[in-house]
Amino acid sequence: MINIKDLGIEGIDTSIEDVTIGNTHITVKNNLPILEKMELIGDIVNASIDDNDFYNPCLGKINLLVKLVLAYTDIEVDENASIFDLYDIFSNGVFQVVIPIISESPDYSFIVHGVEEFIHSIYEYKNSARGILKGLMADAKESNLELEDTVKDINLAPESLTMVKEVLDKLG
Repeated sequence: MINIKDLGIEGIDTSIEDVTIGNTHITVKNNLPILEKMELIGDIVNASIDDNDFYNPCLGKINLLVKLVLAYTDIEVDENASIFDLYDIFSNGVFQVVIPIISESPDYSFIVHGVEEFIHSIYEYKNSARGILKGLMADAKESNLELEDTVKDINLAPESLTMVKEVLDKLG
């Protein structure tokens, strides 16, 4: 049996490439640790889900490109910066220089494939019997909470009870 230390491998390739965009020097990593890649995949997918819990492919593409640039370069942005504003800014030279470097790395296909598989797994789960039941239970719980809030509002507002009684009397 061979001890892992005998392989003489220190860890991931930590080499970087230096590029210039405009008059600014930027460092691009050639690799990320696996934990950072996994977090990046989850971040891309989660940021690409719309208000109806569906994956938005356009938003997915925007998030993929912007988040790759942010993960692999030393570019810092305000945490409140809009993903759309960043995309527009990065479209003016950053993507053209940085993405080809990242796409040469095995990380790129790992991340893109990971995003695709993650999305596929989400839809597979949501369409499974367990996923459907969980969704129905969540909807029922939310409806019950809304009903409880409505009952509390009616109980707190006597004029509401009078109005409900009048409406019911008119309906017969």
